Amino acid sequence: MRGSAVTTAEIYNFRRVDDDVITGGHPTAEQILDAAEEGFGAVINLAPVDHRSVPDEDALVGSLGMAYHHVPVIWDAPTAADFEAFEQAMAGLGASGC
Repeated sequence: MRGSAVTTAEIYNFRRVDDDVITGGHPTAEQILDAAEEGFGAVINLAPVDHRSVPDEDALVGSLGMAYHHVPVIWDAPTAADFEAFEQAMAGLGASGC
């Protein structure tokens, strides 16, 4: 690690689902770097287009060798199509994608 005091565990609403999957909202660039260093292989961004927390987040994630998926969800009106897109992104990752 870079010796940073920032960790993925400090991501807003952080939850560890299992050893391969964590979830949270609006990570900082440092937290995305830490996720890559911790061995995570993908970011699935569910925020609407106008709510990205890191400029060029997709480019940053890609530069770290991680997959990036953007499934914009309107929080007060999620749809079945949103869930299906999220399911497809997760399924595409496979066991080694997270």
